[in-house]
Amino acid sequence: MMFSLLASRVNGMLYSSSPLLREVDIGVDFRSSDLQLLSTTAFVPVATDNDSAGPSIRWLPPSQCYLGSQDNASFHSKLFIFVNFGSAANAFLLACGTRSQPSVEEVAKILLSNPKQFYELAQGPTKYVVFMC
Repeated sequence: MMFSLLASRVNGMLYSSSPLLREVDIGVDFRSSDLQLLSTTAFVPVATDNDSAGPSIRWLPPSQCYLGSQDNASFHSKLFIFVNFGSAANAFLLACGTRSQPSVEEVAKILLSNPKQFYELAQGPTKYVVFMC
């Protein structure tokens, strides 16, 4: 809900449910420098599963998250954090630096930082080679 409200302040339009007043120009509240600062500020809630204490929430910067469903079968979801708060909220996160998918460089960085874990997450040589091609 909060991200959706903030999204309406990024593009300068506030949308009303009233049929007489659909759009009201309210000006742009976020400058590009504000959005850059927000991209590195940890405010996106991400659920984590602590084995001992149960589920908890941690906060990540938008630049460290990607938009999409957290499909457990997806290889990327094992390596990166994906969030989905709905189209309006996601629009705000996009303005703050969240991207739809990791870049080739980010995947390579994870591969080089821990090749054994990358190989294990790929579940064997066949999927590893398919993912790398």
